[in-house]
Amino acid sequence: MKLSYFGDFAFAGSIKKGTFVINSGSADPSLLFNIFTKEDRDISLRGNLLTWPGEYEYGGVGVNLFLLPNKNLGAKIFTEDGRVLFLPLLDKELTEQEMEVFGDIDVLVVETGETNTFLKKMVEEIDPKAVLPVGAGTEKFLVQMGATQVDTTEEYIVDASSLPPDKTVFVKLLPAQ
Repeated sequence: MKLSYFGDFAFAGSIKKGTFVINSGSADPSLLFNIFTKEDRDISLRGNLLTWPGEYEYGGVGVNLFLLPNKNLGAKIFTEDGRVLFLPLLDKELTEQEMEVFGDIDVLVVETGETNTFLKKMVEEIDPKAVLPVGAGTEKFLVQMGATQVDTTEEYIVDASSLPPDKTVFVKLLPAQ
C-alpha cells in the first residue's frame, strides 16, 4: 500500500485493486472514506463512500470506521500489506477501553495538535511499528516522542513485513504536489 498526504487530514492509499481516500478537514469534523476499485474508476468517480461507523470490506480492503469521543470518525484499514490506523485530531486522551477496537497496528497516522500532549502515552499504548504524524503540532510531537531519526517523504510504502519488530519508526509525510 502506498500512502500519499494532501494536507489537513486528507490521504490517498494505492492498493493492488484500486485506491482509497480519507478526508477529514478541520472545517468538517466528519471523516469521509471512499474506496475506488479499478472497475469503479471506469464507471463512476463516486466510488463507495463510507461515512458511518461500522466494519466494511470492499475491493480487498477491510475497513473499520469507529466513532471517537469528540464525534470524529477514525479508521483502521486492513490490507495484505498491513494494518493502518488513522486517528484525526483528538481533544482528549482515549481510554484503554476506547483503544481496544484498534487491535494490532502496524502503522499509525495521527493528526497532532498544539496542545494534545497526551498523544505520547497513547502512541506508546498502541505500540505501532511506524508513526506518521501530521498537523500543526508535528514538530512538538516528535520531540515529545524522543524521535531522534525521522524520515521525510512524499509517499510512504506500507509493508508490515519490512518494519522493525522491536522499535518504532517515525516518518514525516510531506503534502503531495
